[in-house]
Amino acid sequence: MLWALSLLWFCPQCSFAQQNLEKAREILIASQAALKQVNQVSYQYTYQGYGKYNGHFSGEVSMQGILPGLSAYVDLKSLNAQNKVIKREEITIARGQGVTLTDHAEKTFQYGTLRGGSVHLSSYATYALVWHYSHPAPFQAELANASLKYEGDTTLNEQVLHKVSVVNQFGDKVTWHIGKEDKLIHAQRSTNTNAEEEGGFFFTITELKANIPKPAGLFSPEAAVGYESIDEDNRELKVGSEAPGWFLQTVDGSYRRALDYQGKVVVLDFWASWCKPCWQIMPVVNKIQSGYDKDDVQVFGVNVWEKPSLDVAQYLKDKGYDHYETLLDKEARTAKKYKIYSLPLLVVIGKDGKIKFIHNGASQNLETDLKAAIDEALRD
Repeated sequence: MLWALSLLWFCPQCSFAQQNLEKAREILIASQAALKQVNQVSYQYTYQGYGKYNGHFSGEVSMQGILPGLSAYVDLKSLNAQNKVIKREEITIARGQGVTLTDHAEKTFQYGTLRGGSVHLSSYATYALVWHYSHPAPFQAELANASLKYEGDTTLNEQVLHKVSVVNQFGDKVTWHIGKEDKLIHAQRSTNTNAEEEGGFFFTITELKANIPKPAGLFSPEAAVGYESIDEDNRELKVGSEAPGWFLQTVDGSYRRALDYQGKVVVLDFWASWCKPCWQIMPVVNKIQSGYDKDDVQVFGVNVWEKPSLDVAQYLKDKGYDHYETLLDKEARTAKKYKIYSLPLLVVIGKDGKIKFIHNGASQNLETDLKAAIDEALRD
């Protein structure tokens, strides 16, 4: 006891740090209890991201139930720099099983199951869903995090909010804004200033309503009149299946389309500058093109989900990745055709237009496997 008192005497900031930690835990424990009482929640949201968390979205969310049996409806509006809607999609998840995506620009209604080949339909829902509202043990990880810190109070949308932060395993400082009165989540900020991981977002909630039931049909929609229905579970994307077509712009402003490369072997490398595994495989892909005649093999990088501030051409030049041509999938339409849920994705398409090789992520033997797939495709 005397030792502890002497420590506080010579280190008053230690006492403050302990009080700060205890205050943060107290806030999260109270919020955890409040969140566990929420079986249904709806809210309006705005997401503004940059860097590795790029994107600007707003819309409406309804969530019901607890993971893994979550039901959710997401109205996802993509916004430009002037806050104008450039695209609108609606995503639903029914009891953690069925999933649908209504694309109002393409007039398509895609449907399937999360475990049957359609998990990619739900990928953009991460920009809108606050998972703690459906987690069986909300804030469990944060309460065990030694970096937990009380950041003081703030006022947002006329609500007095506590701010509690942690630094997660990715080096992101995540700050939760929790209602002083209702103990619920009203905003979240994430920032990372590391040069290789730079990025962040600010997510805000308004019109928060808890435990007000929504119609059951909200989570099981049907295709609107005139919309094309697409069964994503049965739209196979594997070796031997027909490769989806594409029409994309190059970094110099010209256009390329899949039809122009019939009779050639085509390699597509889907990447983004913030994706660490992409950095690992890009030197491999860069070497691949120089090893083959372009009359036989055409290698394309496909840049997707990129931060708008990046000069892609300059980035590639600075990295020395200039042996292959890069296409810009700015609206991720091609990425969705290839069912991409995470980057990087490598696809080898044969002279017959069918997929010969598909690989997600990085691996030690990637160069050997990729060359073998290309050589086999050339022999077909």
